[in-house]
Amino acid sequence: MKRIAAAGLFAVLFAAAPAQAQLAVGMRLENAGFKMKEANTPKKLERLRSVPKHTFIARKKNGVPYYLYADPDYCKCAFIGDQTAMNAYRAMPKGPQQPDNVGPGGVSVVNEMENEMAVESGTDFDDIFHPGF
Repeated sequence: MKRIAAAGLFAVLFAAAPAQAQLAVGMRLENAGFKMKEANTPKKLERLRSVPKHTFIARKKNGVPYYLYADPDYCKCAFIGDQTAMNAYRAMPKGPQQPDNVGPGGVSVVNEMENEMAVESGTDFDDIFHPGF
């Protein structure tokens, strides 16, 4: 009986660990200057799920670079930040390693392709990935 209870407690704690880790990432992103945008409509949630999750993606709006980080699982949101926010995030003391495919020398080939496919040209300020500038 005690083993079953211990196994159940372990399962609950183990399941909560990824959520706690993702909460910590979200807090670090916000502390660095990223803005959280909720996917509060089916259209936004679909768009959020259309990009790689838990990975930085570089984009440009009117020639100005910005970065997005999609979290469709925990907060169902995207974090949007400019170069200053990205620099602040990178300068933070490292905790557990988080996915980050934006290298210090530039954008990866995958991100370059995604950027070309998803250059924002409209003025849909309701889009979850719109940087707001």
